[in-house]
Amino acid sequence: MHWLGAGSLFPGWSKPIRGTPAQLVTPLRWLALIPRLYAGIIFIPYGFDKVLNNNQTYAMDAAFFRAAGVPFPEVAQVLIGALELFGGVMLIGGFLTRAWAFLLAVDMLVAIILVGNTSVEVPLFLVCLLLIPLGGGMLSGDLLLDY
Repeated sequence: MHWLGAGSLFPGWSKPIRGTPAQLVTPLRWLALIPRLYAGIIFIPYGFDKVLNNNQTYAMDAAFFRAAGVPFPEVAQVLIGALELFGGVMLIGGFLTRAWAFLLAVDMLVAIILVGNTSVEVPLFLVCLLLIPLGGGMLSGDLLLDY
């Protein structure tokens, strides 16, 4: 972890931040599975629709991004769709959870500001923020990075 310069705050990819009381570490590592699955299950269909489904379900095509004021809407649609699809898969698998949670939190923050669909975006933003200090937890690919 030291190669990322975060070793003083994050003890490992799957573990909660340093300073967490010892008796809470194991329950929090198991608890991390819930927000990971929630976020992944929500992000995957949105990303899939943008990248592979021709926007048939959610209609978030380039015109949608253009109307929201996003620069380069054709490129943004593909990049955001790929982030949501691949990031959702990575969250479910628990691979590099903190990094993907950060990227997806930024995605949701921008969406909250530009689109304002707060019933979907705010919970996802908060869950992603929760995953940054929580880490991947148990049953995650991040466990492999801790050793």
